[in-house]
Amino acid sequence: MVDLNELKIKLITLAETNDLKGTRKMVEENQPIDFAEILSELEPKMIVRIFRMLDSEEAAEIFTYLKPEFQEIIISAFSSGEIKEIVDELYSDDLIDVIDEMPAEIVKKILKSTTPEQRAELNSILKYEEETAGGIMTVNFIEIKQT
Repeated sequence: MVDLNELKIKLITLAETNDLKGTRKMVEENQPIDFAEILSELEPKMIVRIFRMLDSEEAAEIFTYLKPEFQEIIISAFSSGEIKEIVDELYSDDLIDVIDEMPAEIVKKILKSTTPEQRAELNSILKYEEETAGGIMTVNFIEIKQT
């Protein structure tokens, strides 16, 4: 079992020393949900600092496990370019979940960071009620060839 308190102390040390390589290695070696739990115990400035150290794929995966108030902290602090990096890595249904929980000004900031294609995809999902099949579905899928 992972000792989250020990990981938290190590993560803070890595962030305070700007150890980018060590922070990314720590993320790779641990579950995103554990990392999200650790982040939720930190001060907002530290959360943003650590998030900026992550690559976009890792950041997006952890982002989906954060509570909305911590997602809002990150989005508020990030530039449009930084938000775009995370948004580009999120599945549409995960992005819809984020949008549903955010205040209007944060939603606008997120939508400014999406491409016209992403916005059209999001709008097609948003027209369904949240608890219907259309609201729960994902439009992201893979195709596997028979051969």
